[in-house]
Amino acid sequence: MAEEEPARFFIDENDLALGRSLALARRDVVHPSHPRLPEGPRVAVCCWKDWVWW
Repeated sequence: MAEEEPARFFIDENDLALGRSLALARRDVVHPSHPRLPEGPRVAVCCWKDWVWW
């Protein structure tokens, strides 16, 4: 079985539709929730309550 080539491009969740489309066309593109990425959060954890004062 051949080794997978390393991911060359990462598309973040801001362009998730683009990332999924590119991943279908190219083997070197990954995006959040891509099967080749290890398990992790799908979106960034927001901590704005810690630094925004009302």
